[in-house]
Amino acid sequence: MKRANKKKLSTKRMIDSEQHACTERSRSMTIENNKYKHMKTMQSIKQVLKHMQTVLKFSKSNQKLTPNLIYLET
Repeated sequence: MKRANKKKLSTKRMIDSEQHACTERSRSMTIENNKYKHMKTMQSIKQVLKHMQTVLKFSKSNQKLTPNLIYLET
């Protein structure tokens, strides 16, 4: 009887450790995915800022007011 109990416990521990490893992998993949999304978002923001700087330089050089709507190239 005791042996059967020990076997059940060791099987449960193995399953728990596999689930823990799977959870850790999932968590690390989520972190990596979030880092990637953040990097892409920052790149997009930098592109928009660069474009707006170009528009402002152009408008200053022509001494004209920029229109309220600035069309961004995507």
